[in-house]
Amino acid sequence: MMRWIVLVFCLLVTWTTAFAEEQAPDDDVLARLKALPGVEVFESTTGGDRGRGLRRFLLQVSQPIDHFARTSKKFKQKVVLFHRSFAEPMVLQTSGYAIFAEALGRLAVTFSANQLQVEHRYFAGSAPDPKDWSKLTVRQSAEDFHRIVQLLKPLYAGRWVNTGSSKGGMTSVFHRHFYPDDLDGTVADVAPFSVTTADPRYIDFMEKVGGEKYAECRQRLDAVQATLLRRRAEIVPSLQGDYSMMGGADVAFESAVIELPFVFWQYGNPQGWGPGCLSFPRADDSALELRAFLDSVNSPGSYTNSRLTMFQPYYFQSAVELGNPGAKLSHLRELMKFPYVIDPLLPKGVEAKYSDLTVRSVRAWAANQAKKVIFVYGEYDPWTAGAFPLLKGNADNHQFIVSGANHLATIFMLQEREQKEAIAILERWFGKAASSRALDALATGEPLLEELEFEALKKARLP
Repeated sequence: MMRWIVLVFCLLVTWTTAFAEEQAPDDDVLARLKALPGVEVFESTTGGDRGRGLRRFLLQVSQPIDHFARTSKKFKQKVVLFHRSFAEPMVLQTSGYAIFAEALGRLAVTFSANQLQVEHRYFAGSAPDPKDWSKLTVRQSAEDFHRIVQLLKPLYAGRWVNTGSSKGGMTSVFHRHFYPDDLDGTVADVAPFSVTTADPRYIDFMEKVGGEKYAECRQRLDAVQATLLRRRAEIVPSLQGDYSMMGGADVAFESAVIELPFVFWQYGNPQGWGPGCLSFPRADDSALELRAFLDSVNSPGSYTNSRLTMFQPYYFQSAVELGNPGAKLSHLRELMKFPYVIDPLLPKGVEAKYSDLTVRSVRAWAANQAKKVIFVYGEYDPWTAGAFPLLKGNADNHQFIVSGANHLATIFMLQEREQKEAIAILERWFGKAASSRALDALATGEPLLEELEFEALKKARLP
């Protein structure tokens, strides 16, 4: 009898020890995160997360509004952490806007890494109240990201790679410019830099995009714009929503028509029907058909007060530092009724004086000093006109152009040879091999963060 009691006791000790060893690391994650200074932590792990070996946490990081003022007031910046293991590398991801969806991105999946999603200052819930717009700068944002790295790198001591698409890619490059040692690599997808508030390089690109193959398509798109403006009286009364920030529905309609070609190439597929070069309406089509085509490419609904307010921080950044593409207007001048300017999109009563000092400094750094940076662009994406320059080849820098791709271009859309080359580069940076199972999952069309962000930004015509 005593032998059985001893045996049962030993088994219980073994099971308890094993259970404790299994649970201790998980329990330790929350405890260690809660010990971070100036950080509030809430666990939001789902059953799906656990099934993938993940735990999810919402971090509210206290950030100075002005990182260079000792007495600065604070705001809370939203960060979402997908924790896999303290021993695994970290992907630092941002859209450059709000956090539109909490999900793993391609790099975190491919390399079985942890991931931090960081909401950009002044967007959504990561904004001070009231907003001091003078503190919405590239440098202040870079300081936000640097502080987050400083807080979490002692816990996650492995390799760190930052990434983002479009404005998120720009934000990642800006962070790396000011703090190159924070990261072991940067993957910037479709990240442009503009050097004026009406950068003419984009006009040149739009006049040639697609080459001879799509010359007729470009001409027909010009004609569609002209048709829409000529028949505005039939279409504008059908617009629903509050367009008072723009100055009325007619102004919003005109802006939507002016930006139609840019958005068509940014998000569309010229070879398809939905919408593509084969789906353009004719001049004698009904107003309903004209309106349906405009809505399918660049809906005036994107210019309502609610939509503009959501992205007002971006418009402000464009007006003071990031710049903006120029628009081709020569064929529309006689049909336009309003000036095409960014002013209605900006915060009322706030001075917005443009300076190109920051973006030119970052551009020079990228061309001459950057190390371990990948830039990816789409062949037909208008933002490619603002591509960063070719980087120093001897510093493990790389640029890829995805053939036939638009603003959704990533290394995972490259042809096989180039994709293998890009994956090999990333394996060096992450210090581990890519997961073949993860790559198979990507090929099946598993919904990932990039696609979710793409859908959110497509509705707002933004980089």
